[in-house]
Amino acid sequence: MRQGNLEQIGTPEEIYSHPASRFVAEFVTQANFLPARRQSNGWQTEIGCFEIEENHTHNSCEIMIRQEDCILQPDTDSQVKITKRRFLGREYRYCLETPSGKEIHARTMTDTIIPEGTFVKISIPDDAVKIFAD
Repeated sequence: MRQGNLEQIGTPEEIYSHPASRFVAEFVTQANFLPARRQSNGWQTEIGCFEIEENHTHNSCEIMIRQEDCILQPDTDSQVKITKRRFLGREYRYCLETPSGKEIHARTMTDTIIPEGTFVKISIPDDAVKIFAD
């Protein structure tokens, strides 16, 4: 419910996997939202380009990337930097700074330990990225 209107009906799994709106997505998951522009090979963001299966007629949108879908790899050519790493028991939560200064987050299992100050490449499975039109 949002301002008296029903936003989405479904099972918890359906709503989590396929949120109908950004409002629903923000409510049910910890996610990053990044502006994106259509390119010939997908949707370009400041952290990379993503091929997304969904059909959209817009040239710009926001993409949603869940924190747990981010795969981090050290990369000295990247402009995304780890500013903080927080131990949460069975996982780490990384705070990352993008080239524009935006803070985004990633969560990894404890077998992925990358020091603060490291520049990283962020990979995300294409089927894990969700589009919300502007």
